[in-house]
Amino acid sequence: MGVEAIADQPAPYDFGVSSRLSREAVVGLKRIHATAADELEVLLSRSFGEDIRVSNVHVTQVRYEQFVAAAPLGSYHFLMASESLGGQFQAAFDPDSTAKMLALVFGSESVTNNRELSLVDARVLDSRVGLFVEALNRSFAPYFELGLTSVRSMINPKQVKIIDDNETVVQAELHFAVGVSKTEFCLRICYPQDDVTPVLVALSDVERASATEALHRSTPIQQSLMRVKLPLSVQLPTWVMNAESVESLAVGDVIRTGIPTTTPPRLCIADKPLLDVNTFAIGQRIAAEVLHIHHTGTPNHAH
Repeated sequence: MGVEAIADQPAPYDFGVSSRLSREAVVGLKRIHATAADELEVLLSRSFGEDIRVSNVHVTQVRYEQFVAAAPLGSYHFLMASESLGGQFQAAFDPDSTAKMLALVFGSESVTNNRELSLVDARVLDSRVGLFVEALNRSFAPYFELGLTSVRSMINPKQVKIIDDNETVVQAELHFAVGVSKTEFCLRICYPQDDVTPVLVALSDVERASATEALHRSTPIQQSLMRVKLPLSVQLPTWVMNAESVESLAVGDVIRTGIPTTTPPRLCIADKPLLDVNTFAIGQRIAAEVLHIHHTGTPNHAH
């Protein structure tokens, strides 16, 4: 994908559907789910006996029917209930991701595409669902006490319908990479927007307050994390991002570097900068949100 194509893409928070999902709310939701991802990496790696890392976190606004269409027959779905909000949230692994999850458990390829999961398959995944619910609860807690509990799982997505197809939901996607092969699977979580409006408002307020407070930070490390230019090739301790990876980014993406927040970033400039980013701490790591993609400049694939 070329630079111009990236630059022309709309920001993921410019949905034109509802103003309740503000840019600040999107940033807050990304922060929450990335924090949960940090915890899930450890819990899932221990549970499955494989090194599992979260490669990306996305937050979008879609219709409920789009969420359901992305997880058809062969998908694993589970429901969560929020005690404080009184609503239900739905999460799903698509058929390909479900098969990869089961393959991790059984140590062999597991084919689930286009067929209903067996009860054994569902029970195997049920035993891991609690990890996701607990991690999400803890990550939301500093902002909003959801009181999430696992309700039930489904081996057929037609078993449940939490809202009408044309209703708006906020969808969070957690992309995982497994082992040296970097096999990927994806968890999608949908939050009916009418139910989570109090959370979106709270997150907007928190993010705006944080931005105001950040202007008065004084320590060198905090200042260095406020805003940096991300060039075509960026090198941080134990982390490198090449030009090909930069080309695939879009405005609003969060880059998770994996380096500890106690380490000040050292940037190695390579030709013209392509991105403006805002770096901040997520859990115990440094992350960067893409703020702007320049229309000028050609990637030279420097490393």
